[in-house]
Amino acid sequence: MTPEEAGQGALALLSQTTKTTDLEWSTPGDPTGKKCSDGVSYQYMVHAPIESKQRELADGLAEYWRSKGLHVERSQQDFGEPYGDVYAATAKAEGQPGAALEITSSNALVYVNSPCVAGDPDDEG
Repeated sequence: MTPEEAGQGALALLSQTTKTTDLEWSTPGDPTGKKCSDGVSYQYMVHAPIESKQRELADGLAEYWRSKGLHVERSQQDFGEPYGDVYAATAKAEGQPGAALEITSSNALVYVNSPCVAGDPDDEG
């Protein structure tokens, strides 16, 4: 897989993930290239304002990722005011893009990482 193919796969997962919700997600910017064991992986991030139903959103995104064959690990922690309960999850599978979420009382963040492929962090994902 080329760096470009890895980046395109990650963007596809991000797009599919955000389409499972009715939130107003930001547009993903340029990827962040990170050095990994075999070369480079790319990370994209989007965010959306949220006012309620944090648990339901976390449940829905985790279930969607499971349906895509990803192994999902979740956590929840009470951070007090102003954040309240913060929901987090990671979703991974060998050779596939992975994802993560963080949901607070006011914001939802979704990160998607490409698989690690031969290349350099300065290559375009």
